[in-house]
Amino acid sequence: MTTATSTDSRTPGRTRVTERALARVASAVSAEALGVAAEHMKVSVEDQDGLLGLSVRGPIRVPPLARLQRGTTPQPDTLLDRCSRAQVEIRRRVTELTGASVGAVTIRVTGVHLRREVRVR
Repeated sequence: MTTATSTDSRTPGRTRVTERALARVASAVSAEALGVAAEHMKVSVEDQDGLLGLSVRGPIRVPPLARLQRGTTPQPDTLLDRCSRAQVEIRRRVTELTGASVGAVTIRVTGVHLRREVRVR
C-alpha cells in the first residue's frame, strides 16, 4: 500500500509507507486513546476509495468498579462516549503522523483493563 510519494523536486525518489507501518502507528495511537498498552491492540488497515480505513480491536481502560460504587470516583463517561472520542482522536493523530487521509475508524472493544488503585502513604 503506497500512501505517500515525495513530490519535492529537490529530492529524487519515492517514499513508500507500508501497510504494516501504518498499522503500527495506528496501534500506538489507538492504545493511547483507549488508555492501554500498544501490545494489546490489533489494527488492520484497508483502502476505502482512496482513504485509509482502520479497524481497531482491543481493550479499554476503566476505573475500578468498587470505587464507582463507593462514590470516590466521578462517574465516567459511557464506553460509547469514550469510543466516539477515541475514533476522532485516532483519525486526527494518524492523519497528523502519517499524512494519510483517514476515513472510517471502527473500534471493537474486546475487554477492559482496570486502572489500579494507588495508595498514598
